[in-house]
Amino acid sequence: MKTYVVGGAVRDRLLGLPVQDRDHVVVGASPEEMLARGFKPVGRDFPVFLHPDTHEEYALARTERKTAPGYAGFAFHAAPDVTLEEDLARRDLTVNAIAEDENGALVDPFGGQADLAAREHGVIHGAAALRPATLVKLLERTDALRRPERFAQLLLACECDYRGRPGREDKPWPAADILRSALVAVQAVDAGAIAAATTDKAQIPQRIHEARVAAVKQVSPSCGD
Repeated sequence: MKTYVVGGAVRDRLLGLPVQDRDHVVVGASPEEMLARGFKPVGRDFPVFLHPDTHEEYALARTERKTAPGYAGFAFHAAPDVTLEEDLARRDLTVNAIAEDENGALVDPFGGQADLAAREHGVIHGAAALRPATLVKLLERTDALRRPERFAQLLLACECDYRGRPGREDKPWPAADILRSALVAVQAVDAGAIAAATTDKAQIPQRIHEARVAAVKQVSPSCGD
């Protein structure tokens, strides 16, 4: 029996957004095993259970088949032999078909992470027109501070996308330099010192964010207020 966080919770975490609810899929278990572990059944159409401690929803891995028109026209098959990939395949969007195991490793058989990155391309291409606060939010949302090497790869992918369009092969692409300068400025902010100097600990994230915006303004004054 293996459990994974799936769907919107994984998508939102990758986008740097607050995670409101976590849904789980269970692979290799039967309803009887879930009951034996103390889970409470709540699903009417297919096996869904509430965790005995967290009360989060755990659904057995399942496949579905269209049998009739409309929202309810599906037949479901849930069994221990249904694989994680089969369960993810029934989901509506690739960005919702990403799973995260108990160790934080991602399972992404349908390219959901690439599609999430592609959604950022349009924002990155317009970096020169972004305000400092928006630049900081973009860096935070793409996890550039914690994983700068991945952000560098994203910039490279965006530049390839830009230069791959007709007539743009040799044109300058200033967005990369703007974002690299913004990242260096944000990295120079001493978050630890700000946290230590902030009496109200609930205000620490906002104070750090404000300091980052101020730092970006110093290197990108033309981006506006």
